[in-house]
Amino acid sequence: NNIDYSKDWCDYKCLVTIYSSGNISQKGWIVFSLEDGPDSETAFYVGNWEYFDENGNVIETKKFK
Repeated sequence: NNIDYSKDWCDYKCLVTIYSSGNISQKGWIVFSLEDGPDSETAFYVGNWEYFDENGNVIETKKFK
């Protein structure tokens, strides 16, 4: 399945950085429709997501389709 979801049905593909207690905790791409928004159940992660420890060091990387 080589669908580019950012072009086929999603309005947005955004790089998201999530912070916890002032420190980066996650970073990666999310795709979503304008109608539903990034917090909807239809939004999903794509590409590589990095997860960080409390010192800002990458501790895990996950690849999403």
